Amino acid sequence: MPERTAVIIPCYNHARYIGAALESVLCQTHKPDRIIVIDDGSKDDSLKVLQTFAGRGVEVFSRENQGAHATLNELVSLAALDCPFVSILNSDDRYLPDRIATCLATARLQPGKSIISTGLLVVDENGAVMAEDAARARWFHGAWSIGQQENVEMSEWLGQANFVATTSNIFARTAYLKANPFRPYRFIHDYFLLATAALENQLNIVTDVLLEYRVHGSNTITTRPEPLMREMLRMHLDLYHHHAAALRRSPDMRRRFYGFISSSWENISSFHAGLLQIALAELVADHTGPELEALVAGLQGPEFDEFPTTASPPPMMGQRRSPRAGPSPSSSMRSSCSATI
Repeated sequence: MPERTAVIIPCYNHARYIGAALESVLCQTHKPDRIIVIDDGSKDDSLKVLQTFAGRGVEVFSRENQGAHATLNELVSLAALDCPFVSILNSDDRYLPDRIATCLATARLQPGKSIISTGLLVVDENGAVMAEDAARARWFHGAWSIGQQENVEMSEWLGQANFVATTSNIFARTAYLKANPFRPYRFIHDYFLLATAALENQLNIVTDVLLEYRVHGSNTITTRPEPLMREMLRMHLDLYHHHAAALRRSPDMRRRFYGFISSSWENISSFHAGLLQIALAELVADHTGPELEALVAGLQGPEFDEFPTTASPPPMMGQRRSPRAGPSPSSSMRSSCSATI
């Protein structure tokens, strides 16, 4: 299956946007081998719009609503039949024309990386580039500027902000997505996958702007803070649980995990480190002193061989990374074949 690539699109109630999303795929400079869409029980006319693309090589499936994570995992399974690469696109976003060609070329040059993400433009519901002083645009400029600072590792950058932003910004080796299926989060199923990829040194960033990420009133993320904050707390606990064995085994994994967790204390999204400490305290509250002593006594690693006071300070020490506004990508970088909305 040499370099066959599938674009997979989960669709839910995006009749207004799905046509433009598909047109952005169809006018790629490197045509995908498959375009697969699952309509996840939309209540609007999304399926009718999708069916108009069936004659242009788009594979359209529909079923009852099961949620974004289940739909993405199903799409990955369909793509895995004959495509070693998969590119995700949400039904309200758009690719710029060179996205697949650039990501595929990067994958060739980086055989040790499983996920590739790129720069993005934030656009409004009408597809216009969002003004630099708009709140969401400022957030993205600040999040991307963190990575421009010296000595920032990928795990640290992602711990401080999910700058990748969306599953639309994931081009991946299909085998990696099969081995790391999306989890049943409502808001941040992309974040857990990306954090895992960064911790496993599997994430590569291309700074070229190759995606239009649409912000509009029906985005899942536009919600009151509590549900998102609770899910962020659960995600961090899941990261501890999922990577426990690797943390015991690998000093390099521990170093990256430390970078992610310590950076998350300054997370510029919806994570509260103080609440995480409460959750961790609750997890050990019922353990006795001897049990905790045995746990500590069982820890092994080269970290015990050197006093922290004599070690070189890590890059994070003594630095507070305050996100600063970065340059806004030029609107001239946008696709000339993007459909009018």
